[in-house]
This record gives sequence, C-alpha cells and structure tokens, in this order.
Amino acid sequence: MDASSFHWIEKEVWHLHVAIDDADGKIVGAYFDYQETLKGYYNVLHQILTNHGIPTLFYTDRRTVFEYKRKKQTFRC
Repeated sequence: MDASSFHWIEKEVWHLHVAIDDADGKIVGAYFDYQETLKGYYNVLHQILTNHGIPTLFYTDRRTVFEYKRKKQTFRC
C-alpha cells in the first residue's frame, strides 16, 4: 500500500492511494485525494475489507500515518 503524486489532471497534482495484492498483482483498493492522507488510506482499507476480507499482512513505507513513534520524554527536576 502506498500513494503516488502525479499530474493526473492538467495543472493539478493528485495523490493516488493504492493497494496491490502481492500474491497476484491485482489492485485491491484505490482512492484519489489532493494529498497523501490517512483518510485516503482508510478509504483503500475499507475497499479491501468490504471486497476481499481481512488481509494477513500489509507492506507500507514508514510514513507517520502508518507508524507513530513517541518522542522520548525528558524529565526536569
């Protein structure tokens, strides 16, 4: 699952969020949005769950929409 930005429409950059089944190469979900957003990935996930069921595993990049890393807190006395 990833998103790609491109001039899909003249003078406008759109982001295509897409999920591809690694086993057979078929597109299992896709969604266009103005930016790469969590909303876009939620829409793709909804398509996957509705049409294909619960996947075993997702491959994604390390964008913060997928992984949140809390900063270490420093305590001052």
